[in-house]
Amino acid sequence: MRADRYTVPLLVPATTADAPQGLLRVLNGTASSGAVSIYAIDDAGARSGPATFTLNASAAVEFTATDLQSGNASLGLTGGIGTNLGDARLEIHTDLRIVPLAFVRAADGTLSAMHHTVRMASTDGSRTYRYEVPVFNLSTEMTQVSRLRLINPGDSAAAVTVSGRDDSGAEAAGGEVTLTIAARAAQTLTARQLEAGDTALTGQLGAGTGKWRLTVSSDQPLQVVNLVASSAGYWNNLSTTAAGGPAPADHDAAAERFDGQGIVYETGAGRVTLTPLADDRCGETGESGGGPTTHMGDYSYMAIGPEAGRLTLDYDDGDRCQANLYFLTRTGGWFASRCTGGDYPPEGTWLGGNWSVEGDEHDGSGTLTAGSLGECYPGLTLGIGQSCTYPGTTDEFSVNVRGRGSFLDRLAGIRIRISNETINGQAVHFLASHQGDGVWRIDRTADTSPSFAADAGPGDRTYTVGAAIDTLALPAASGGEGTLSYSLSPRVPGLGFDRTTREFTGTPTRAGAWSMTYAVSDVDGDSDSLAFRITVVPDTSPSFAADAGPVDRTYTVGTAIDTLMLPSASGGNGMLTYALSPEVPDLSFDVTTRALTGTPVGAGTYPMTYVASDADGDSTSLAFRITVREPLTGGGG
Repeated sequence: MRADRYTVPLLVPATTADAPQGLLRVLNGTASSGAVSIYAIDDAGARSGPATFTLNASAAVEFTATDLQSGNASLGLTGGIGTNLGDARLEIHTDLRIVPLAFVRAADGTLSAMHHTVRMASTDGSRTYRYEVPVFNLSTEMTQVSRLRLINPGDSAAAVTVSGRDDSGAEAAGGEVTLTIAARAAQTLTARQLEAGDTALTGQLGAGTGKWRLTVSSDQPLQVVNLVASSAGYWNNLSTTAAGGPAPADHDAAAERFDGQGIVYETGAGRVTLTPLADDRCGETGESGGGPTTHMGDYSYMAIGPEAGRLTLDYDDGDRCQANLYFLTRTGGWFASRCTGGDYPPEGTWLGGNWSVEGDEHDGSGTLTAGSLGECYPGLTLGIGQSCTYPGTTDEFSVNVRGRGSFLDRLAGIRIRISNETINGQAVHFLASHQGDGVWRIDRTADTSPSFAADAGPGDRTYTVGAAIDTLALPAASGGEGTLSYSLSPRVPGLGFDRTTREFTGTPTRAGAWSMTYAVSDVDGDSDSLAFRITVVPDTSPSFAADAGPVDRTYTVGTAIDTLMLPSASGGNGMLTYALSPEVPDLSFDVTTRALTGTPVGAGTYPMTYVASDADGDSTSLAFRITVREPLTGGGG
């Protein structure tokens, strides 16, 4: 059994003793005990931890941010998520069915819930995810500062737009604000940043009246948190929306929901497609009494309950129809409709049946769709009422009205994982994960193995006992399922491998040779490996032979010397280098050939030191003397 993951959108860090501090409470909803691991993800997307503990059957535990940062042995909490994280969210791994709750505790002990997020309002055919924030203070409200926290939990950057309308009903005078949130990153924006702009933002809302109503739109699913922090040290989470259900809340929401799509329903007389168009116009095509029908007219929509809305159609020929649509999901439900010759409200018997949404190209008779998006593929996102088909089969993954995913015999609220199971004679590899607010993402539809690039091998390495090695960064693999894990074996005394950074560091303590295997594996056990060799040599010093030393030399000013070949040393670690000092005027020493050559120009006596050094700084030397004399002057008689 693999651990499920739970998320908490914000843990307020511990700063000072009298400052508000984050608090995590975890409830065990099972009759079993088990291990729980807590990781933190900061706003840059960097992950740290874990802090781990054992949660007893049906028990509950509570930890402060300080406990989580550094651990608390008295509470059974080991490890930690680290300090200096700033605002961070938590990811909790466990096999248990738990309820994680996050709070901010003020200095006087008052608790405010931090685990709520803004519910997604809609997702349309262009895969735009929308979140409504009904109350957000202006920047002029200095004692109650609003903060909009935007979290991108996915693996792709999110293009985000924030628009606003103030209490006067006017749209934000400055227009919209746009920003990009990197994969697995987060950003918290104040009202001042939204109104005046910021370096990380494009555009500004400008000044407003009363309070803001914000709309957050994104091309990726987000977690949106609406916070207020008071000058008295209290926090509130206002991540709520007006009471509602799957029905569009107003005419604009209905227009967005059905833009470019038909509302399809069947009656005893045939099948009809109503297609809302631009400028509040609507087209009706379909069948009635065995023949085609086409009508055009105006339409309006109003919500009549959390799960219901009324569509009023005023056709150009004078007819008026109403349809009460009951939204079981975002893509289907039940309807009841009636038409008259223009009376309002329409009179007559309501006719009912089921309806669904499908694209305009499906005009004509056929079966009702059920929100199918075709074949499942990695990266596909599905909302409530939508489904996709596993490749090569008729088996569907679907999201029900409660936002739970269903595939084959699995029904889950967080993740469905099938690894290499034979079902109906076919090997199935499938992974889908809940992104929040009823949105699921397909992560895998086939078995893939991690692999290293063909030229990724680190190559053989030679090190020296007692000398710290240069950090060896081993290569990352690609592919595979889920998070990849790395290992390096066998262990080389004094050297260590960090599985997270993939870095090999340390100072070897023993000579020897090791055949290394660097391996990567994914969550379902597929793996790849690289082989290389590490040799650790003893720390030896170079030396000259006992009789190697050059004898003292005497040269004459102005006379070229015979080339003096100085001896080579042996031993040491790595390449040996040579040096000769001091310099003798106009004589030169070649460090490669070890040859002393030239024609001396000044008389003098020079005590010479000839040194051989190895790669880790060990050395040996020879001493001799060079005497340069003036030329002899012949005598006359």
